[in-house]
Amino acid sequence: LAVISANTNATLAGGDATNSTIVPGTTTGLQVLGWSCPHLTHQNETAYSVGERDKEGSCIFQCSATLPRQHLCSNTETVQVVDPMLTFWCYLLVRLLNGLTLATSFTLFDGAAMAILKEYKGEYGLQRLYGNLGAIVVTPVSGVLIDVFSDMHGYQDYSPAFYLYCCLKVVAAVLILFVNMDFREPSSTVVKDFRFLLRQPEILTFLLVMLVSGTCFGLLDTFLFWLLQDMGAQKYLMGITVTVGSLAGVPILIASGAIFNKLGHANTIVLGFAFYVVRMFGYSFITNPWWVMPFEALECFTVSLMGAAAVSYAAALSTPSTIATLQGVYGGIHFGV
Repeated sequence: LAVISANTNATLAGGDATNSTIVPGTTTGLQVLGWSCPHLTHQNETAYSVGERDKEGSCIFQCSATLPRQHLCSNTETVQVVDPMLTFWCYLLVRLLNGLTLATSFTLFDGAAMAILKEYKGEYGLQRLYGNLGAIVVTPVSGVLIDVFSDMHGYQDYSPAFYLYCCLKVVAAVLILFVNMDFREPSSTVVKDFRFLLRQPEILTFLLVMLVSGTCFGLLDTFLFWLLQDMGAQKYLMGITVTVGSLAGVPILIASGAIFNKLGHANTIVLGFAFYVVRMFGYSFITNPWWVMPFEALECFTVSLMGAAAVSYAAALSTPSTIATLQGVYGGIHFGV
C-alpha cells in the first residue's frame, strides 16, 4: 500500500506529464517503477535507508498511475474542421449571384428613377443624396458590429454585416413595390432599341468611358479595404472611410444640377477621372490607414458626382423608349465588366 501525498513529485508513464502533483484519493492502478534519492548515501537495490538528518530531503519516485484528466490538465482548445476550398467556391458563387442581382437592380432602379424624374422634372443628384445618407449611417455601424462579434468569438466574424445587408435588402424590396410606374408604357422593341443605341458614336464613346470608369471603381472597391487591413486597420475604420466619402458627396450632389449646367456632363466625367488619378497616387504613398481619409473624401467627385453625371448623361442621350435599355447597358459595363 502506497500513500501518496499532495506534494509528491511523480513522472507519469507515456510522457503525459512530468513532475506532476498527484492529489490524494484520485489514483487508481498505481505501479511504482523506481525510486531516486540522489542525496542519500545509504542504499541497497530495493530501498533507501533514511537517516534523521535526511528527513528534510526529498526523494523522487517514478510510477505509472491512472488519473482523471481534470487533475492533470484542462484542454481549452477547440478543433474546427474547415474546408477552405469549399468555403471559397461557395462564397464565390454567392458573390457572383449577389453581383448579378446588385448590378441589375441598380441599373433598373436608376432607369426607373430617371423616368420618374423626367416625368416630374426632378434632379437625379438630389435623389442620389438619400443613398449617400444611408451609407453614412449604416456602413460604420456594420464595421463596429464586425469588430464586436470578432472579439466575442475570437475570429473574424463578418456575419453581422451579411445579416444587416439582407435585412435592408428586404426592406428596400418591399418599398419598391409601392413605386408607381403606370405613367410609362413598357417597351416592346428592346432588341431594336439596343441596336439603335450601338449605332450612335456618342453612345459608344460614352460606354467605353464608363468601362474605364468601372475599372477604376472596381479596383478600389475590391482592393482598398485589403490595403487598409494590411496596414492594421480595424473594421470600424473601414466603415468610416465610406462615411467620409458619402458625407463629402452630400453638398456635391445637392449642387450637381448647377455643376452639370456649368460644365456639361462630359466635362464633369473628365473631372471625375482627374480625381481618380489623385486618389490612386495618394493610396500608393500612404503608410498609415488614417491617412486614407483625405483621399476618400475625393470620392465625392469620382463616385457621387461622376455617377450622377453618367446617369444623367445616359438619360439625355436616350429616348423615353430606350432610357431603361441604355441605363442597363451602362450599369452592366460599369459594375459588371
